[in-house]
Amino acid sequence: MTQTWKARPLGPLAIEHSTVTVAATAAALGTGDVAACIVQAAATNSGTVYLGGEGVTSSDYGIALTAGSSVPIDYVDLSTLYAVGAGGEVLHLLIGRVS
Repeated sequence: MTQTWKARPLGPLAIEHSTVTVAATAAALGTGDVAACIVQAAATNSGTVYLGGEGVTSSDYGIALTAGSSVPIDYVDLSTLYAVGAGGEVLHLLIGRVS
C-alpha cells in the first residue's frame, strides 16, 4: 500500500480541553476538524476505553486505553472518532485547532 502525505500549513493552534464520559454505546468524542488531539484515559478509570470508528466495540477497535494511558492523534474530525467502554469511564482531551 502506498500513501501520499500532503503538508498542511498551520498557523498558531488554539488550545482547548474537554472531558468526555464514556458510555456502553459508542459515541463520537466531539465535532469538527482538529490539527492535533491527545486522548487520555482518566487515572481513576476502572475499565478499558476502546477508540475507533463509528462501529467500535470492545472486541473490534483501533486502540484500547487503560487507566492513565494516552494516545496522540493528528488531523482528525472528532465526529469520526468514537469511544466505548463499560460505562462511566472518563477521557480527557487536549485539542489543538488552527486559529
